Amino acid sequence: MNGAPTTVPLPGGGWKVIPPAPGSSPDATRIWLGRMVNGTTSVEEALQIAGRGGAVPARVQQVVKVADAAGAVARCLKAPVVCAAIAAGVAAGAYYFYRKYGVKPDGNGGLVADPGQPQEQHPKYNCGVSPDGKSSFDGTSPEAACKLAIKFYDYDYVDVNGAHRWRVSTLTSCTPTACTFDYSVGSSRPGYPTISDGSTATIPVAQVGTIGLCPAVVNFYDPAYSTPGGPPGPDGLCPTGNYSQPVTVEEAQRRVIVYPPPDDDTALPGALREAVEHGQAVPSTIRTTGPATQTGQPVSTTTTDAKGTSTSTQTPTYSYHYDGDQITYDTTVTTTVINNDGSTSSSSTTTSGPSPDKEPKDPCDLHPERVGCMGLGSPPDDTVKKTQSQLSWQTESLGFGASCPSDLVIQQRTGPAITLTYRDACDTATRLKPLVIAAGALVALLMVTAALRNA
Repeated sequence: MNGAPTTVPLPGGGWKVIPPAPGSSPDATRIWLGRMVNGTTSVEEALQIAGRGGAVPARVQQVVKVADAAGAVARCLKAPVVCAAIAAGVAAGAYYFYRKYGVKPDGNGGLVADPGQPQEQHPKYNCGVSPDGKSSFDGTSPEAACKLAIKFYDYDYVDVNGAHRWRVSTLTSCTPTACTFDYSVGSSRPGYPTISDGSTATIPVAQVGTIGLCPAVVNFYDPAYSTPGGPPGPDGLCPTGNYSQPVTVEEAQRRVIVYPPPDDDTALPGALREAVEHGQAVPSTIRTTGPATQTGQPVSTTTTDAKGTSTSTQTPTYSYHYDGDQITYDTTVTTTVINNDGSTSSSSTTTSGPSPDKEPKDPCDLHPERVGCMGLGSPPDDTVKKTQSQLSWQTESLGFGASCPSDLVIQQRTGPAITLTYRDACDTATRLKPLVIAAGALVALLMVTAALRNA
């Protein structure tokens, strides 16, 4: 947040606000919200825009969530040299904020945490409730409970007539079942005698279970982290004074997310301001505000014809729309005509500016159950099952020798035997064998060539 915010023009008209970057030079117009509201805090700065009708005095607000604020403060706590040292009295907000979460710097660029310990249980005594039922007077002893009760009823004030009125009570004795106290009431007023009276009263006391409290812890190595006895921390644990658990920035931040500070808390906004002004970046949501309308400069035109002279005046009015980090506007032009006879007529036209640029919503954010939005997961790492089998085989002769078949002799009933020979066919096949092999090789070569050409 170094300097003031700036703007860039939007297509068709309007402006997009660019927030300032983190830095150690706070702008003079910066206003920090010094408390938590609905889980957020904010910083607001002035922004002068050169509007259509003149300067537009806008305001830019950066809203920071608890989680993001806690992260920036934790980073500042981790780097005390950057965010200044607690001994210097500067940027001490980070130390005191994370102290109640049991986190502090380890002195070597890291963070350490107090692991915590359970609360000690003490008897709980009750000495009544307030008339409106909103306050219960409880303590770890009859004396502690009844001191709260009598203090509730004491008063000391000056009324509208200038009279000083008081009631003062003093606890005198207690038993496990009742406490006795003396009290005096009175009033005084200039010019009038002082009126005073006193009495003794007894209040019943009852033990109503137990109450968890933390013992006092003295840290001899770092006295700043010593704690008196009292209520536990946000996580319900008591400090031990022994910061022995290393934690990351994210782990420290998570402690705040799980147990966020209440609304109206001032510690986190103060620590965030110091962290930002010492260079820590923090995400934020931009909100812009400013005047709703602005009137531009009128333009008059005089026309003279056979009917006389008429005057036409056009007055633009700009209506500004603030949506997050974008500012757009509509233009309404009102035309007023004054005729030569003194009569007037008026008309207006409105031109809408660009709509705010909205990021399209991811369909998977709206319907995560869709098949296309589901994760693919991981393939199974099971190995393919293998089986082993014993196989046996033997060759079979097909009877196809490489020699030419023997001659075939045909016996006739009458006449000599006829001999059929395959010799001529075998000789012809032997001569054609190279040609057949060559033709097959040529066909194979053509097939391979065609396949390579297609590839």
